[in-house]
Parts: sequence; structure tokens; C-alpha cells
Amino acid sequence: MVAWLKGVRDYDRELRQRPDDAVVAIMTKNTELKDPAAWKNMRLPAINPDGFVFPDSMILGQEYYLRMGQQQRRADLADAIDNSYAAYAVEQLGRYQP
Repeated sequence: MVAWLKGVRDYDRELRQRPDDAVVAIMTKNTELKDPAAWKNMRLPAINPDGFVFPDSMILGQEYYLRMGQQQRRADLADAIDNSYAAYAVEQLGRYQP
């Protein structure tokens, strides 16, 4: 989890927030998206840089899947969320500072 959060934080800082020319060059070289302007202008999804799961977000997702018929019954999300690994990683790394 510590290593994963380091990667999430790099992603947030170096690609999602403000991709510089060096990062854009790496991405255009190593992905199918070859347009540097697209990398500079796109909005990438956010991942919590402290690793914690947001229950409200999961509830919204679950409500969507129930409405769409892709989920048949409501799950007990309290049983599904365990932020202990994220808490440990934050103890090691400190809270994220953008």
C-alpha cells in the first residue's frame, strides 16, 4: 500500500494536476495517444492520494448499478470498506501535500 500510494501521488502531481513537457513526452511515446495537446488538456480521474475509500462515492456507485439492473441487491458497504491499509501507509508517508 505504501508503494501504491507513492505511485498515486506521483500520478496526481505529475500527470493529473500539471503534466509538464517531459511527462507528456513519456506518455506520447509509450501510449496510443500521440497528441501532446490532448495530454495537456485532458482531465484524468482523481484517486485519493491518501488511499482512503470514500463511502459516499461507493453509495452513489451502488445506487447507479441498482438502477441499471446490473446489481440485484444492496450490499452492506460497511463490511466492504477497510481503510486500515491506507491508514498504515499514511502513517509511513504522512498526509499528501500537493
